[in-house]
Amino acid sequence: MRAQHTDRIARQGIALATRAFEAIDFAFREQHESDYGIDAHVELIQGSSPTGRLLGIQVKAGRSYLSETIGGRYVFRADATHVDYWVNHALPVLVCLVDLENDLVHWQVIDNDTAELTNSNYRIFVPKHQVIDRDSLPPLHDLLTIVVPSERYTLSETKDQSHATAKRYSFKAVLNGTFSKAEIASIVRQITTQGAQRRYYRSHRVEQRWGDSDAQVIWSFVYPSMADLANNNFKCRGLWINPGLPERERPTAFQGENVGDGIIVDWNPNYDLMAGLFSEHESTKEEYLRAATPLVQGLEDLIEFFRQALRSLIGAEMTRGAFVRRSQAQLDNAAQIYREVVDMPGAPFECKEVDNLLQQAAGNIDNIPILFSETNEAKWSDERRFYLASEQVNDAATTMQALKYELQKIR
Repeated sequence: MRAQHTDRIARQGIALATRAFEAIDFAFREQHESDYGIDAHVELIQGSSPTGRLLGIQVKAGRSYLSETIGGRYVFRADATHVDYWVNHALPVLVCLVDLENDLVHWQVIDNDTAELTNSNYRIFVPKHQVIDRDSLPPLHDLLTIVVPSERYTLSETKDQSHATAKRYSFKAVLNGTFSKAEIASIVRQITTQGAQRRYYRSHRVEQRWGDSDAQVIWSFVYPSMADLANNNFKCRGLWINPGLPERERPTAFQGENVGDGIIVDWNPNYDLMAGLFSEHESTKEEYLRAATPLVQGLEDLIEFFRQALRSLIGAEMTRGAFVRRSQAQLDNAAQIYREVVDMPGAPFECKEVDNLLQQAAGNIDNIPILFSETNEAKWSDERRFYLASEQVNDAATTMQALKYELQKIR
């Protein structure tokens, strides 16, 4: 019975907080999913339009939360785990103490200034005069998340990943400057909101399927720099799934913060570590090209050798055994070049595309000794093996053309 009474008080507190915020032009969105310590998001509405400016809300209702006072302030106590979560949340977080008897919602922002450490926990002073009403609008406006101008970040990639049962987009953004966590979360919200309305399609067939419909899934990735983008070292990734999308059509979700409108943001805990490692192991342009040039030439020679040898093999001018005997040194060389490419020093930013293509071509050629290894002897027929080897050589040759073009651009 006690649990039912507590739940009833909590529901009354949410209901009163909802009315209080809606009376001053905020949309109140209760968070029904498990969001540790956040009961609702409120968004400022101007006219009839949402602004994208939000606050996170923790609601506490009942006499017990109003029982401890010092002067004209209520004392709200919380453990270190909750306070750390609130202080480091992507949204500014308010604690709202609901006085059900007097229909008042007292509030205070939770930050490093208001959260005071005591011997066993934290205490936050909530002024009795600070209630959710028209007079509180100026200070609440000052706390709201901002809308980041679009010129302060660059969409570096827009990818249509739709299939027959869900329209899906993926976006990558590079920041133009330094941003706070709250600003990055705002960028993710903007990318998601605007991205859901895009009408880009990778093919006419996909466009015929989805036409003028909004997206149902949005992935977003935010990179502090172009170098981070090249290394795929994102600061955070976001995911939004339309609530109406059937469960079987939903992509695998990940854990993170709900930063508004059901957008989940996962902050990369290893970003700083990886950025440091990439920087530490990154070579200069001259060092990289000095190591890459002989490998490029070696790959070109291997591509030409295998092209001719496979042509003879497929044309029955050479037996498989003869091919392996004649090619043994080149097969060993292909594996060695691949190892050297993998072990090369980190490419500087301007050489990243060259490095990606070099690894791709080396991987294609390294697949040839794998195809003709004793381990895979019974895996494919000779006809299938020859076809797969020819495909790897053709792919490597195409990649090498792109690689040489990129080399010309950076020299």
